[in-house]
Amino acid sequence: MSHADEHITDPRTYRLRTSTGRSCILFAWDYPGATLLRVRVQRSSSGFAERPDEDDLRGPGRPQRPGAVDLRHAGLRGAGQRIVYEGTTGRFSDREVRPGARYYYTLWARRDGSYDEPWTAWERRRLRAAAPCRLARAAARLRTLLPDRPRRTRRR
Repeated sequence: MSHADEHITDPRTYRLRTSTGRSCILFAWDYPGATLLRVRVQRSSSGFAERPDEDDLRGPGRPQRPGAVDLRHAGLRGAGQRIVYEGTTGRFSDREVRPGARYYYTLWARRDGSYDEPWTAWERRRLRAAAPCRLARAAARLRTLLPDRPRRTRRR
């Protein structure tokens, strides 16, 4: 069955790809069906989210998302969760990462516009942003350790 044959999107059927770089972690997904899915991505440096409404780091004055519970006033604590993306674009680039740091991502989905429908857990991924290139630093250190040698000139 092709994508064109599917009319109602099932949030449990999807493909997810991830890629890491020095300054970002990329997510891309797709799913069969004609209706859009709203995807929510949560990030933490200490563990996966247990619920889709965990957002411990939401600052004062930031608007509440429809259906979200304000955990600061509910007295609940998650694993330092932060909702870093919510939308229907099919891709997301998290650029607020530190090179070499490990992050825990929890992804959720539901049909777009259906705020009464529960979120479906997609995946949990533990990813590490790529460490910065250390080759130039290592080469500079190696040059300081080696004794100075005169450069050779080619004879013709």
